[in-house]
Amino acid sequence: PSVSRDIAMWVGEGTALEAVESALRAAAGSLLVRLTHLDTFTKEGRTSLAFRLVFQSNEKTLDGAEVDELMTAVYSGVAGQGWAAR
Repeated sequence: PSVSRDIAMWVGEGTALEAVESALRAAAGSLLVRLTHLDTFTKEGRTSLAFRLVFQSNEKTLDGAEVDELMTAVYSGVAGQGWAAR
């Protein structure tokens, strides 16, 4: 079975959606099977982007701790880009 997690972040206005998707894919690793853009809104010169990440392994059922580790890497990747998770 798959496990999904959502993330929303503030990025600079004008940041390309493709750049954010690429950074999320790189941080999430090989167990990411689907990335879906959910929402965009702009307020006070910042843009909020929301995504759903779906993780799945073909070899085993992922447990919550494993997915939490993957999401920690995603949050670190977001911070490394200078974006702020919300």
